[in-house]
Amino acid sequence: MLLSSPLCITLFVALLTCIYGNYPEGKLRTRFVPFPDKTLCRVTPGLAKHQKDLCMKKPDVTKEAIFGIKMAYRECGQQFEGHRWNCTSLMSSTGNPYANAILRRGYKETAYINALASAGVVIAVSKACRQNDLLSCSCDAKLDSIDPKPNSNKKFKWKGCSDNLQFGMKFAKLFLDKRITGTDIFSHINLHNNHVGRLVVKNSVETVCKCHGVSGSCTMKACWTKAPSISKVGLELKKKYSQAIRIEQNNSGNGRKTNNKNKKNKKVKRRRFKEKHLIVKGRKKRELLNSLVFFETSPNFCDANPMLDFGGTAGRQCNLTASGPGNCSNLCCGRGYDKIVRKRNDAICKFVWCCNVTCVDNIIEEEVTVCK
Repeated sequence: MLLSSPLCITLFVALLTCIYGNYPEGKLRTRFVPFPDKTLCRVTPGLAKHQKDLCMKKPDVTKEAIFGIKMAYRECGQQFEGHRWNCTSLMSSTGNPYANAILRRGYKETAYINALASAGVVIAVSKACRQNDLLSCSCDAKLDSIDPKPNSNKKFKWKGCSDNLQFGMKFAKLFLDKRITGTDIFSHINLHNNHVGRLVVKNSVETVCKCHGVSGSCTMKACWTKAPSISKVGLELKKKYSQAIRIEQNNSGNGRKTNNKNKKNKKVKRRRFKEKHLIVKGRKKRELLNSLVFFETSPNFCDANPMLDFGGTAGRQCNLTASGPGNCSNLCCGRGYDKIVRKRNDAICKFVWCCNVTCVDNIIEEEVTVCK
């Protein structure tokens, strides 16, 4: 038969390898990577020119990057729930991840958003690489060739499919940092905070192991790495947010974009500017490199401010007994609060054989406090 020829057998084995690949825990690939759709590049508003060009080259990776930004914005809402500013305006109705006015300011909140968005891109892209959803990358198998240290008591072997952090970090920097072309303090602070977000992901990489041995013993472990969850990164950046360092605004420069065609000189100019201006007296250089920085005092976020796409705290539900940010005294900014009765329908449904679902309304009244 034709299939029995050595050439056909070789081609058949190669085809199976392409389809299934190598996966941790013996899992096989369950779907092909679809041909990337470039529609996203044309319909997503707010992308800079270089981002559109990058999207046309790698639309599948760009899709994951934008997903990572939106994932970060959702996590921001979780971390700042109960705060006066709670990230709710970040996702605009247009779907533009850069549309919110607060991203054009120098607040601590801006620093947190930029760092978390940068981290979100790294996490989303690196995980998509591992899942073989992208044409440009695959799982990170470079650890497979590294043996444990001879003096180590740990018996394990790097094996399996790790999240491709290296590709995720590189793409996040290319996608986000290249968007920032100014030479003023605002631009360099954004670059700095983007880097801090990626650094938190890098420092929070987790090692996952699976034991192998007779009767469940752990005589040998196969280990691989994975990116941290966005919630873990969001919590770590929240700590940095509370300790953010202010940079003096009088170092803001002229704010003009550079037109220098010499890329090498442009990089040197940016690096020198960063070294000159991102220095704070009494702070060590290492401490500054790992901290979020800002240069503009945040408003109190009590009242509505259309210029910041912020609706204020009026009408927000608060907690009379809480001691944290969500308590009525803090959230209502001294305006007081009202007690109102809200009704909600907690319907009870059950399946009736066969084949209907019947529901009985269960109206629950609850008293809540909302800010005046």
